[in-house]
Amino acid sequence: MDYSMDRAYNRRYFSQGSSWLIWAGFALAAAGALIWWYAFEIWFIGTPIALIGLGIGIFAMVRRIKDSDIDTQIERFTRDIEAEAVRKTGLDEKKLTTFPPHTINVFEFGRTPESMLKKGSDGKIRTSDFAACVFLFGAQRMFVYRRAVSLIEDRLEETMDAFPYTDIDKVVQSQETFTCDKPAVNCKYGVLSLRVIRD
Repeated sequence: MDYSMDRAYNRRYFSQGSSWLIWAGFALAAAGALIWWYAFEIWFIGTPIALIGLGIGIFAMVRRIKDSDIDTQIERFTRDIEAEAVRKTGLDEKKLTTFPPHTINVFEFGRTPESMLKKGSDGKIRTSDFAACVFLFGAQRMFVYRRAVSLIEDRLEETMDAFPYTDIDKVVQSQETFTCDKPAVNCKYGVLSLRVIRD
């Protein structure tokens, strides 16, 4: 499977600021157009200002990375995850039909000091660390397959664990808070913990 990420492109997404350059370019273009329109005798000043502003605005718009560009890479990364999880168990798929597979996709907060985050224009907070977990339910055991990737570094992790149902004490769902100064983000996220009885 190809889980490659365009890391330089993604790093630009997380480090790009607000869209002020786009607005500044179009404001400059409007100012140039007004000079050209209302002071026609100095059109030779207004025209270049309008063209330069238009060029800056269009260039900034084209280079801006959209939230959907990141989401498309994530979708590609998780497309085959359930089939891969079944394959990793080494069991026939018919033996894993106790319950349908359940997949959880999450952006991980503060995973490494190099992790980056951004609040998208859609209000969703995305981080440079992403993980997907598949829960498979067999007759005697629950399998947990996890695939994690960094969107900005060369890091891919895959794990497969099996837990006999008799060893599972309980599943705990809790809520934690993540705070970051740059950019200013304060958000709550859910945590799912599996408590297992060890001998």
